[in-house]
Amino acid sequence: MHPITFIEILFSVGLFLILLVIFMLVFRKRKIVGYMLTGAVALVIVAFFVFRPYWIDYQIIEKMTMLEDYLEDRYPKEKWDITAIDHRTYRQYNPYHLIVAFESEPGWQYAYYVSSEGNVKQVWHSVDSEHENLNGDGKFLE
Repeated sequence: MHPITFIEILFSVGLFLILLVIFMLVFRKRKIVGYMLTGAVALVIVAFFVFRPYWIDYQIIEKMTMLEDYLEDRYPKEKWDITAIDHRTYRQYNPYHLIVAFESEPGWQYAYYVSSEGNVKQVWHSVDSEHENLNGDGKFLE
């Protein structure tokens, strides 16, 4: 289990227990209401953990479509491959950073962030050491 997932589960269990105690104190005479409210909170927490990965997948597909349109407008003669980070395995990375590799630039990868409004921003780029064109002082050869 990823540490982020463990922290999220601990936080959720803590929230559940705090609400259980609060509901039991508030609804002393009608404990069934407290149990029902606590059960509803538990269902919401479980639903969050079950449906969130599918919601992220849906958002990634939508953002890939927006990024594809952006790249077609910005680089009409280029060809590229868009991939997303596996958010289920690599929880520590932003799942909404979409990685673009252009065919004309082998070894280079560019990450783009697409906001909900459709604004596209390049957030980082990298090159593998095999394709790196640097001289000894770290500057690109011309």
